[in-house]
Formats: sequence, structure tokens, C-alpha cells
Amino acid sequence: MSRIRLRIERLFDRSGRPRAVTGEDRQVFFTLATSLLGREATEGSSFDDDVRAAITVSSGGAEATALEDLARSVRDRHVEISIEELSTFGRCARAFGVADDRWTFLGERVAR
Repeated sequence: MSRIRLRIERLFDRSGRPRAVTGEDRQVFFTLATSLLGREATEGSSFDDDVRAAITVSSGGAEATALEDLARSVRDRHVEISIEELSTFGRCARAFGVADDRWTFLGERVAR
């Protein structure tokens, strides 16, 4: 029951209105996405294309979709991320209202 309450609190502010994505939230996502460029060894890789596409989608106001696309690309291309980057994915997911099952699989991509 507390998980449902937490999810609702993330989506709505204290007055009951939907929580708006802030410029700071968008900047954190942009910084995360651009930090992932060049992670695949091959120059001009399709992973970089995926990252650029996610950035483009996010600039159109579809941040949740962009985050999900970026997470899937990291998983599917076997790109390693740091624990800090995983934490940033979590922050963005909360800010954009992305369900946990749409990004938490990234835990297996953390470099150990």
C-alpha cells in the first residue's frame, strides 16, 4: 500500500495537481544522455544514434518515452553504466513518472 502512495506522491504536488517536469529535471536527463555518447567501441555506432534520438524525443516534451528508450538501448547494446548513472536514471524516472519496471533492469548493466 505504501508503494502506491509513494507513486502517487511522485506524480502529484501537494495541491493535487500533476507535478510538472522542471527545467532542472530536463537538464539532468540531457546530461545523463550525453554522458553515454561514445560508450560503444565502434565509432558512429547505432547506440550513439539511439542516444541522439532519445535526446530529440525528450526535447519535444516526451521525457518519459525518451528515458524508457534510452534504458532499453543501454540494456540491448550491453553498455555498462556506473552506479551514479543508475541513480540518475532513478531520479529522472521519478521526475518523469516512469514506472519502475521500465528502467530498473539497468541494475544488471552497472560496472562492477
